[in-house]
Amino acid sequence: MATYKELIEEQELKDRYIASQCLRHILNEGKNKVRIKPAGITSHIDLRCSFMNIPFYVEIKERYKDDVTLEEYPYAELKVKKYRSMCSITPDNVQLYYMVLLNEEKCMLFNLDRLDWNKVKTVTWHIKKTQYWDQSYYVDTPVYMIPYNLAEVTCDCSQYYDEYKMMTS
Repeated sequence: MATYKELIEEQELKDRYIASQCLRHILNEGKNKVRIKPAGITSHIDLRCSFMNIPFYVEIKERYKDDVTLEEYPYAELKVKKYRSMCSITPDNVQLYYMVLLNEEKCMLFNLDRLDWNKVKTVTWHIKKTQYWDQSYYVDTPVYMIPYNLAEVTCDCSQYYDEYKMMTS
């Protein structure tokens, strides 16, 4: 049985593969290659990238929501503390993005530098301190609720999940 640290690492590897494929698709990689370098597992961001000499960082989250939850919460949730940590390590000349992989079907990419923060509300959630760890305690956590319609780009990512499943089975 895998430890919670192994489960987290496995999730990070999957997210990074799918996000990298999505970025290549979104940027219509042709002559201009997208340079993608995974950050360390414990880093505050997931990918360090550049395209046409423009650097950007990407944080990735995979979310699963049923239809009822999607209707009630049409938001990309981002912990306030996580966002602040991301900002603290991002140089001024680097753009900051947040990618949400929803239900193994949809990829949404938010440019956090150009986001209209007036349309984002903050709520407090009572969530587990450490994901994948059964013995983790719960904490009150401030979370930004970014409306899905503020995504700069949305695309289908289901084929990349299929590819990943084939590669790892």
